[in-house]
Formats: sequence, C-alpha cells, structure tokens
Amino acid sequence: MNESDVPRCKGGIKAEVMKMTSTTNWYAAYKSLQDLCDAALDDATEKAQKHMDTWDYLENVIGLEDVFARNGFLNTETGNFQQDESIFVELGGYERFLYVGEDPRLNDHFPTTKRSYFGGEAVSKFYANEAKKSSLPAPTHGF
Repeated sequence: MNESDVPRCKGGIKAEVMKMTSTTNWYAAYKSLQDLCDAALDDATEKAQKHMDTWDYLENVIGLEDVFARNGFLNTETGNFQQDESIFVELGGYERFLYVGEDPRLNDHFPTTKRSYFGGEAVSKFYANEAKKSSLPAPTHGF
C-alpha cells in the first residue's frame, strides 16, 4: 500500500480529536483529553492505594522487622534462594553433595527448614503477585 492510498482524516487530526471529544475547538478538545488522562491517573492511584497494605502478607509469614534488621531466619537460612541444580552439578554434583535437585529442604550445602522454605516461597509469590504490580510504601518503620 502506498502512502497516497492511506485514507486521510478530513480536516486533519485536530478535527478528528474534536469529533472524538464532542468539542468545537482545539482548546476544548485538549482539555477534554487532559481530563480523561487525569481521571485515569486518579483511578490508577486509587487502585494502587488499595494495595498499600500488602506488606502484611509477608509480615505475617517472615517478620519483616527481623529480616531488615538482618537477624531473621531468612537471613541465616538462605538455601531456598540458592537452589539452582545446574550450579550444584557444576560444583561437583553427587561427588560433593548428598542431594542435587530443586527442593531446598533437601539441600545439604545450604540447610533450609520448612519455615524458611515457606518464607522463601512467600517472598517469591509476593514478588510475582504484588510487588511487580503495586505501589508499596516502605516495608517497615525504620526502612
């Protein structure tokens, strides 16, 4: 298709925008579009505000104050974040480790309790479902 074959808006883009916004001049059309954008931003902000308390989920599972003070169980039991099977194979596999696999609870190099395992799963779930999609405040008072 040639450029000359492309249908043109009669009156140009300004006329089309005025038709879309049911206005009679460019200033009114511009203001109408700005109002639509402002309303959309307000709506998005309101939805984000509803998610502002989502740190509660992690607080109940891992204790954020302890984690950020560097004395929580996720600070000392890091196996649930270190379970890449290919790295264990590269570092010697079964010649060096009792377990080589995806389950960090069976990891003999980085011991991981059930509590830490479920805490790590909660962090991963929180990141995927909340943190990537929400506007969040500081997670703790001293953060």
